[in-house]
Amino acid sequence: PLAGSLQPASIGRQKLLKKLNQSLGRMSTGQGQISFVSGDSGQGKTALVNEFSHQAEQSDPDLLVVQGRCAAYSGLGDSYLPFRDVLRLLTGDEEALRSLGNISSIQANKLWEQAPLSNQIVHKFGPGLVNTLITGDSPVNPILAEDQSSGYIFEQFTLVLQKLSASHPLLIVLEDLHWAD
Repeated sequence: PLAGSLQPASIGRQKLLKKLNQSLGRMSTGQGQISFVSGDSGQGKTALVNEFSHQAEQSDPDLLVVQGRCAAYSGLGDSYLPFRDVLRLLTGDEEALRSLGNISSIQANKLWEQAPLSNQIVHKFGPGLVNTLITGDSPVNPILAEDQSSGYIFEQFTLVLQKLSASHPLLIVLEDLHWAD
């Protein structure tokens, strides 16, 4: 597409894109932001968010964009699925990078370059996430599963994201939250 041209997802959605961009602007000043895009099935929520993510990544070369998805029928324990997806992307899991068809090669390269730092941060500030939300050989001994409440997991997850965002701004997209447990 031509530079500055509107993608089909953004036609008629400039007002929504403007709101999302305003939120992104506040985030870039150090204010964490949460935005929800809601609506009925088939209204173009995913297309809108993908267009916004693409525009955001083009406007900020330091921005890391990661996405996690909830699934309707994914099995026991998958209430953590979108968070697992986010961590897998941030820590350079090649399978996770390949499984996302809508991630640009530029974003994939940025995530790959960030992966060593992300892994250090996860192991230092979120050791309970290793072998819980992400797998792999870990130089730390994860806390025993019976000691890991969901609150503890989310505290570590939040701390990891805070530490990562100190080096790169993060745009985290969680899709299909209505399927979350």
